[in-house]
Amino acid sequence: MIHRPIIHVGGPPASGKTTLVEALVRSIDRDVICMRAVLDESIRQPKESGPRTHPELNRYRSAGASGAALYRFPKADTDAFYESDFMTNWSEAVLIEGELPLGWADLAVFVMRPSAEGPGLLQKVKRSRAEERERSLAAVEHALDSPESMAALLLGGFGGKAVELALKDRRKLEQVRDEMTAQIAKLRQSPQPAPTKHWAVTADYRGVERAQVVVANIHGGSERSVGERLVEDVKRLRSDVEVFRDVFGHSGSRVPITALVADLSDPGHPGLRKTLARIKRTVRSTD
Repeated sequence: MIHRPIIHVGGPPASGKTTLVEALVRSIDRDVICMRAVLDESIRQPKESGPRTHPELNRYRSAGASGAALYRFPKADTDAFYESDFMTNWSEAVLIEGELPLGWADLAVFVMRPSAEGPGLLQKVKRSRAEERERSLAAVEHALDSPESMAALLLGGFGGKAVELALKDRRKLEQVRDEMTAQIAKLRQSPQPAPTKHWAVTADYRGVERAQVVVANIHGGSERSVGERLVEDVKRLRSDVEVFRDVFGHSGSRVPITALVADLSDPGHPGLRKTLARIKRTVRSTD
């Protein structure tokens, strides 16, 4: 099976996502299909449509996309996505704007609008260690309700066979449950841990930490300095040890983010040209 590169373009509303998708479709020399993906937890199964009145879909078509669809989904599901009618269309690349209906993408792009008045990218927030501890204890307590859930909790990392073997020794599981119940009670009686402060991405820019390419979409030269400050904060996600630890923990990647300032409304803007070149490198790398 030929792998088609999947490019995801995310970001806040009105940040310039569709404008970037249009520019990419116009500049890329291959067949591209575009999807506007919307997370909708009110439905049970994904729904596809191609309304001619949908503004984003019409912009994809006008830019030259060989196919365009609106995809609503209740949760990320790789199998459902690949079985969609949309993915049966021939193409050499797939562009997804909005939410991501997969657990991955070949390239994650995040578009954001800088604002001198709005919140910055990073902020210090208070973390309630007491609430976190109680949630953790409650989760363990819930798992102790049955031998099956307790065995899964203790041995889940070893797979179903280990859980099955553990269930054969019910007396041992009961002993472990009693010990863990006593330990939970003891922890609840211990002094409450003090709250701490840590770095976090502000709500307006949530999702930027998972991107490999970040674009600060400016409108004119007057916003350039604000956009550059935003880009510097993006770079801190990887370069600042304290920020990296607080935002990513132990699971983050230190691969630098490509962060650019670009006026997406200006086809000749150097930042836009660099952004398109970076995305097209990923598309070409799958040939």
